[in-house]
Amino acid sequence: MPLISFIDDFRDSDVVIAELSSFQLMTAKASPVRSAVTNITENHLDWHANMREYLSAKANIYAFSECERLVTEPKAYYELRKLPRRMPSERILTQAENGVYSDGEGIYLGGEKLLDISDILVKGEHNVKNFMTAIALSYPDISRESVLKTARGFKGVPHRIEFVDKKMGISFYNSSIDSTPSRTLNTLKCFDESVTLICGGYDKNLDYSELAEYVNSRVKNLVLYGEAAEKIYSCFRSKGYAAVRIFTEELFDKAFAKAVSVTGEGETVLLSPACASFDQFKSFEERGERFSESVRAL
Repeated sequence: MPLISFIDDFRDSDVVIAELSSFQLMTAKASPVRSAVTNITENHLDWHANMREYLSAKANIYAFSECERLVTEPKAYYELRKLPRRMPSERILTQAENGVYSDGEGIYLGGEKLLDISDILVKGEHNVKNFMTAIALSYPDISRESVLKTARGFKGVPHRIEFVDKKMGISFYNSSIDSTPSRTLNTLKCFDESVTLICGGYDKNLDYSELAEYVNSRVKNLVLYGEAAEKIYSCFRSKGYAAVRIFTEELFDKAFAKAVSVTGEGETVLLSPACASFDQFKSFEERGERFSESVRAL
């Protein structure tokens, strides 16, 4: 549902919140009034010439005169400052004491505690960061009560660490949106229990080294499938990692069946592919729906 299809319904008093891809931003000639760059990690290098071009495209979200506020984290801000781009007058850094920050137990703005981390229903440190970004973008227009209501009521959306079901004593989670190694790494950090990870798909010319190191130390079984399977497996071989059991299958359905067969009662099967879906599916949604359908069919 393209945003432009709603443009005739907008009123002057409406506020539009949009997520913009680097592809859309590449040729942008204007910026939103308030903008956020949540993080900077490798992505879409099968399309962008290099990381600098990718970062430059992202920077268009704040580089034009319309933008009054930029929200980002300190590490990303350091990288963005290297670009020859205009910076908005108001800059709010998440995870910085003069911005929106967390002490591990709560989220604070200007020294005021807005909510406890335990109030947030969705899993993961990255979702704590997402809340900080949302707060920094919406302050002071959104009340503390609204922040608390959202944290205590929002259960997440499909394909993002979505609990599907528990079958044969195995918990199944669908995180098909995880189309980069960094996303899969963040998702894995949400799980303490024994995990069988389904990984693979269409390779976007990304580096899997950091993910491989974490998987080797924390994951029990790794089931690889699709176009990127051999590249990911080669990363493990080149590093000499052998703590995790690795299985490879060509097709997604066979990878799912293998994951179920090697996972025991009380353990978890997680779809977090670290790759795009385009080798066997039209979209990450279709891939996630196939996973969920397969779980329900057990």
